[in-house]
Amino acid sequence: MQLGMIGLGRMEANMVRRLMKGGHQCVIYDRNVEAVQTLAREGGTGDIPRTPNADRVGTTAEEGYVHCGPPGAGHFVKMVHNGIEYGIVE
Repeated sequence: MQLGMIGLGRMEANMVRRLMKGGHQCVIYDRNVEAVQTLAREGGTGDIPRTPNADRVGTTAEEGYVHCGPPGAGHFVKMVHNGIEYGIVE
């Protein structure tokens, strides 16, 4: 399974190591380039492209905000996210 980890502090870096040891592919990102390079040498994928069209005026995708559609659509997106998250945990 391919997973993404944003933020590579002590806990997250160790989670990535355990996931890779278990055979998962990890795409990693952190503002600290050294943290990314360290885990990339251990097998993580750290060379990821920027969000497409991120240079457009008014886009907020790289800030973590995305317009998902009409009222109520955000609740659906969150429900899908929770289903994936809790399905992986079990």
